[in-house]
Amino acid sequence: MIPVSYRASPVFYVQTARFIVFDTDPEVITLMGPSREDELAARVAMLHGFAGTDPKDDRIKEQLEKNGQGSIFAPYEMFCAREAAARASGDTANIEVWADAARSMLNSWYAAGFVSREVIASPALHARVRERGNYARRFDPIRSTIEHDALRRRKVNLAGEAADLKLAHPDLCAEYGTDELQRAYERRVAGDFARTGIEEARLIRNLDMVEFSFGFSRVSATPETVQKDPYACPLDGLSASAKQQTPDLCDRAAK
Repeated sequence: MIPVSYRASPVFYVQTARFIVFDTDPEVITLMGPSREDELAARVAMLHGFAGTDPKDDRIKEQLEKNGQGSIFAPYEMFCAREAAARASGDTANIEVWADAARSMLNSWYAAGFVSREVIASPALHARVRERGNYARRFDPIRSTIEHDALRRRKVNLAGEAADLKLAHPDLCAEYGTDELQRAYERRVAGDFARTGIEEARLIRNLDMVEFSFGFSRVSATPETVQKDPYACPLDGLSASAKQQTPDLCDRAAK
């Protein structure tokens, strides 16, 4: 038998990975495309609190319709029209009234997430977006920002989708059902969060996630007679006695 280096053994290295399914929010995936880098930078800037301006009326209407709220644009449009008419007629008393009404409505849409401000990303943020290709998927901070926002919108912010661990829940806490024990639980958890620096913790229910595994080998899929150096070892053409006389050459080829 010919001694073969361990480096020539076809070891299979198994890797695992997982991702959250965002099938109801395809924008999470399409926004990562190379043709939408400017939009991606603007979205990340908005999520991280970069300063922004009010979008134009057509953009406001477009965003409302995209979020299934197109019917509420008409009152806002009426307020803006009456403000413009008041300005044209010099009616200073009503200018502020209609402007405040339109502003209050627009701010409520910002708070509800129906409309987003137009944000201009900084050159540094644009550079970070362009260099995303240098990161492995799981360590990409830009992708993590977008996916975290989608997770909050889909699961954390919606009632019934996530349990606030600061409060007692019937399926999670034995203290549930007794007022005194529930208050003790809430005080204990609030103290634990304060000591560890955790502001908020939630248990997400019914989270769709895909986990998969894959692997690779350190050798080629077909036999090789030359590996790493120019020494050839035509093993198939050698007799058993010849192979025994050239073990060192064959071992170097196997390496």
